[in-house]
Amino acid sequence: MTTLEGKRELTASTVTPIVQSLDSEEYIPKALPRFLKTRDMIALYILAVFWISNVKGVALGGAATFTYWLLVAVAFFLPCALVTAQLGVMFPHEGSIYNWTYKALGPFWSFFVGLCAWLPGVLLLVSAADIIVNCLQTLNSQWLVPVWQQGLAIICITLFAGFVSLQRAKTVQHLINMTACITGFVVLLIGLSAVIWLFKGHPSATSFAPSAWAINVDPQAGNLGLLGTVTLALLGATMPLNMGGEISGETSREQRRIITGHLLWGTLLVIVGYFTVTFAVLVVEGPNAALQAANPIVLLVGTVDTVLGRAAGNITMICIMLFFLIVAIFEICVSARLLLVAGIDKRLPRNLGLLNRSRIPRNAIVLQTIVAVVFTLVIFFLVPYAVPSLGDPATLTTNAYTVTAASLLLLWAFSFIFPFADLAFLYFRHRRNASSREAFTRQLIYPFPLLAICIVVGPLVCTGAIVVTLLYTWIPTFITNSQWLALVGILTLILLVIFAVASMYITSQVDRERLALKED
Repeated sequence: MTTLEGKRELTASTVTPIVQSLDSEEYIPKALPRFLKTRDMIALYILAVFWISNVKGVALGGAATFTYWLLVAVAFFLPCALVTAQLGVMFPHEGSIYNWTYKALGPFWSFFVGLCAWLPGVLLLVSAADIIVNCLQTLNSQWLVPVWQQGLAIICITLFAGFVSLQRAKTVQHLINMTACITGFVVLLIGLSAVIWLFKGHPSATSFAPSAWAINVDPQAGNLGLLGTVTLALLGATMPLNMGGEISGETSREQRRIITGHLLWGTLLVIVGYFTVTFAVLVVEGPNAALQAANPIVLLVGTVDTVLGRAAGNITMICIMLFFLIVAIFEICVSARLLLVAGIDKRLPRNLGLLNRSRIPRNAIVLQTIVAVVFTLVIFFLVPYAVPSLGDPATLTTNAYTVTAASLLLLWAFSFIFPFADLAFLYFRHRRNASSREAFTRQLIYPFPLLAICIVVGPLVCTGAIVVTLLYTWIPTFITNSQWLALVGILTLILLVIFAVASMYITSQVDRERLALKED
């Protein structure tokens, strides 16, 4: 089939939208290389969702952690993957959730949810760099002790990640693919540690008695907070499709195979990876070790050190450092795509839609890097040192960083309700007449009753995770539950209001420009 015929097939197979097509839908396929294959998308998916450092937070729940893993995997993660695959096949365009929400709900909600999905990318970039700092501190407890040194190290890592992100897309993708394979090796090494530990006759550090698996909703001694921790750990399914316009394939069938294939295998690999690492840490180290560990790297490396020796632990350390260095690059590249499409669609300055000679969104990547550097300067320099009388710099930084991180992750979780809402609105819109309903039905890659269950269950679990995250503090030593609710809740609400006002202003500006062009 020729390229022209393939484009016709793609156009014919897409549900006809009620709203006008976005400029980015036409521009991206012509300007950016279409090079992403299934293996590339799986690698992107692993880096988006499988953050091995999350094991510290979830291991605190002991055997009950697996109850929450199963619950959230079945009721949120799998539904999210199914809905993401459906929307990705219907609208295989750059920007994923930004584009899908435009098709379903219009320009205001599109830009609004785009902001909610974009800003947490800055946090994830800084968090990846911070974990590399944790690795260095694990190697030597005397390194990077002052807060300003940690901030400086994070800025250097961010700038390096920004520089690498400006290289050819295929070069960056090779690094991502290699890192995904290395991550699989690390999971295998950690899992092997648990098997050898038990084979040698050592007792498990965690009780797996039936009673230990129970969900406990007691406000004081319960484990309901794990619902938020586990759900937030499984966010990110839509991120690889921010580069949806760069998926290879001349026909809709080829693109569909890549989109559905990476979500199927990526989801399975992520679930297996989280289960394996959680099991290994609980068997060898236990919940108490997770509670006392200075950072997640100490816990992970300690699991391998204890069983396989120092050399294997050092290899694990190096691999984890490499993973989060490439994750920082990944976060810049993928989040910058949202800035790129918004620039092309004239919802942000047009310069953000420009490409360099290697057809990389240079200005969008540079802005993403600058925002991350500014965020680091505020958290690690301004907050702890601007007013010394407020307290210890390390404590101030921990409080500011944790509260901000929780607020941004809640915004991200909120944005993940929209794919479910988008599909629901598209369904009700296209069922108004027979021809439109038939066109919509032809696009379904899964039975609609299954999708309907996903549309109902997924947002409920996500909403529950948001509520639980607001109710239970992440740092009880420094902030109580009531203080946490006030701080995180108010900051999240302020950001939502700012995003809503910005979206109304941008949407009205675009409408006025279009009206002026029509009148001319």
